[in-house]
Amino acid sequence: MTTTTLTKNARTLIAAGTSNTAGATTRGTLDLRTAQGGVLTIKLTNGATGPTAQCEGRVLVAHTSGATPAAASAGADWKTVWRFGGGVTSNAITEQSFPVDAGVMHLEVEFAGNTGQAVLCEAILSEITSVASV
Repeated sequence: MTTTTLTKNARTLIAAGTSNTAGATTRGTLDLRTAQGGVLTIKLTNGATGPTAQCEGRVLVAHTSGATPAAASAGADWKTVWRFGGGVTSNAITEQSFPVDAGVMHLEVEFAGNTGQAVLCEAILSEITSVASV
């Protein structure tokens, strides 16, 4: 009988508790050319005073076979595949997950759009690094 063994690894794009200052953009990228996908978790936390405009979390991919492109908004290299908002309610916590397909070569998470107040954010990937049959 053959069994499949997966090797998994936690990869941090944006560390827990990172502050996205009002009017700023926070980004993190990963090179996934040797990975086989995984699950991405993303978290936004508003402060005791909610932002005037909500922070938006965005997942982007790049289709380049070489080195990971510089972190940037959607454009020539990065393409937005999913987005969500954290609202403007004080102390609101918004948690989302996104399945990352094995075909993704480069991954980026971007937080932007909040005004008036900073918002805490994080993005972590449980990556499948190898599959073996035993």
